[in-house]
Amino acid sequence: YDYSIGTSERGQTPLSGAHLNLPPSKHVLVAMGGLDGLEESIRQDSALEVKDADCVFDLYLNTCRTQGSRTIRCEEATFISLTFLQP
Repeated sequence: YDYSIGTSERGQTPLSGAHLNLPPSKHVLVAMGGLDGLEESIRQDSALEVKDADCVFDLYLNTCRTQGSRTIRCEEATFISLTFLQP
């Protein structure tokens, strides 16, 4: 992948309603974590040398900053996150 984006409640918050200026890329990977988040998945992955999610992804975002609950359904988070990626 040319560019990778991780999403988490612990990621940086993009400006409200703003689209991201991504570098030109042919293949973009968007990763979303499970109930314990991407951070736990990264900690458990023995193949990764780096254990900090900020270092694993080119961009680490909190796209659902006003979710109001501990967890958010993946199908909801997917559409919310993709709104930041539209041209």
